[in-house]
Parts: sequence; C-alpha cells; structure tokens
Amino acid sequence: MVENIHHNTYYMIVDDDIINNKICEVIIKKNMPNSQIISFTEAYRALDYLVDTNNHVPDIIFLDINMPEIDGWEFLNRYEKISNQKTKLIMLSSSTNEDDMNNTQKYSLVKGFIQKPLTMQKLIQSIVS
Repeated sequence: MVENIHHNTYYMIVDDDIINNKICEVIIKKNMPNSQIISFTEAYRALDYLVDTNNHVPDIIFLDINMPEIDGWEFLNRYEKISNQKTKLIMLSSSTNEDDMNNTQKYSLVKGFIQKPLTMQKLIQSIVS
C-alpha cells in the first residue's frame, strides 16, 4: 500500500477497454484502498458526468487516446471548456506514437502520459509527479 499519498483520491478512468478499466481499478484499490473510482467505457458519458455540477469532481482522470465516437483528443478539447482546472489528467494509452506523446503537451490539463498497462509503479509516478 502507498503511504501518505492521496488516500482519499477520487479517480476517473475513461477507456473503451473494459478489461483495462478493471485492471486500473484493481491496482488503485490495492494500493490506495480508501480511494474512490468511477470508470466509463464511453467518453461522452464521462463528459456528461463531468458537466453535472452535482457529481463529485475527480482528482485524477486516466484517459485513453484511441476510443470510438469521441477519442481522447476530442475529449480533451471538450473538457477544457468545462474543466475546473484542479483535476490532474493523465493519458493512459497503448500508443507508442511519438506524435501522441507530443500532442499531450498542447494541453495544460495533461500532467502525464503512461503506456498501458497501468502498474503500481506507474500509478505512484503519476500521482507524485
């Protein structure tokens, strides 16, 4: 378990891959059992959730790049318009494309890029960086 690092952090996972979402949930819960996690397999549902001011605002969002309907870039473009700026956004992708990694730098909300799968070490690095 990770000591003294965001024990009560609220995570959002946005990825069309259900298995990846479950892997992320297990890793987060195992290392930070008091954390809350919500996941979406459809980016537009995550955006709908984020627009609703009655919902809890996530502290960290793990966002996939390649998704149907709304990809990670479109999600970012829409999210920038509604963002409260306190949420830390981390791209979590299987992409090894250098352009994808460079594109993340265009978004001030994006604080990191992690290649799938999420591991305990990658989780800790993303939280403390």
